[in-house]
Amino acid sequence: MELARGLAHGLALPSNCVFDIEDGGLAARPRLLVDIDLTDTRSVDRFRQAMGTPPARRDWLFIVARTDARHQTQTQANALNASRNIVRSEARPALLRMMSVAGQRDGSRAAVEALLAAPGGRSIHAAGVELAGLFSSFSDARPFSLQAVHAVGTELIGSIGDTGAANWLDTVRGHHEGTFQHCLLVAGVAAAYAARHLRGTRMARRLTDAALLHDIGKACVPLHVLDKPGRLDETELDLVRAHPRAAVDYLASTPGLEPEVLDAVLHHHEALDGSGYPDGLRGGDITALTRILTVCDIFAALVERRAYKPPLSDEDAIAILVDGALDGKVDYIRVRSLAEVFGMNLPATLDDVRVNMARAAESLPAQ
Repeated sequence: MELARGLAHGLALPSNCVFDIEDGGLAARPRLLVDIDLTDTRSVDRFRQAMGTPPARRDWLFIVARTDARHQTQTQANALNASRNIVRSEARPALLRMMSVAGQRDGSRAAVEALLAAPGGRSIHAAGVELAGLFSSFSDARPFSLQAVHAVGTELIGSIGDTGAANWLDTVRGHHEGTFQHCLLVAGVAAAYAARHLRGTRMARRLTDAALLHDIGKACVPLHVLDKPGRLDETELDLVRAHPRAAVDYLASTPGLEPEVLDAVLHHHEALDGSGYPDGLRGGDITALTRILTVCDIFAALVERRAYKPPLSDEDAIAILVDGALDGKVDYIRVRSLAEVFGMNLPATLDDVRVNMARAAESLPAQ
């Protein structure tokens, strides 16, 4: 029982003992993860009673057997309407892959053709294919092609230069969703920044590499946590906060991957005031590349389209980033540079921002 609870905790799933569930208490649940000894008739009978009359189709019903003898339990699992029978020793990686961004499938042929015909669609499709491969490689602990990452980054810079950042981001939002959409948006925002301010420099490639790689550690986090509309609990927060280090643990052995890129992947959730994670870095300990990636990541999160929230406008997203700079969390110079990508001209310094805010306050009519 404790092993089962540990598995559920590691996947941020609710858990119950089958003997505590009323008859038919599981009937309406379309998704079930069941850790059961299929050779124990008492447990099997109790599960049947708790299951009641299940829906015609369950998305998942996993029976995690306590024995390694699959053939001895497969017939019993089938009789319980299990869609898959997984040996416990293999359960966590197998379940996580199916429940994570690494388990997402490509769209239909019609969806791909529609994407290819949209503004910037070919580069978005190429980036999507590369991201899917990266998540899969991470999940399977396989090496990936750094040269392919370089090539996609170069294509993104060129495509966004031709299409325009706003049009490119609109296409992503129209054809992708959830965590995968976010990863593409970050890559696009970073490529737009590079196209405007870094074209032809080594920093441009570092930025697009870091943007494409920065969130692959999220393959360790179930999608129901990543895409949860409400506030995360402590267990869920711990899972999410583990993704930068998980990414770097995987990437560290990649030949040719520059230390600056690894640093940006690890520290893209740090804040200048020390309130970020995973290391609570402050000010001068945060590199220029990381500061740029952080601003691009936050901007992308703000302009995402989710089922539970519409995207913010580019102007509102930049305004929130300016507030973050005023609070000492993000680099204002990088915010100002990103604003230029989207046709906005901000004051030269934060002091100028404060002066403008004071003047605006003074001009308001007295209450």
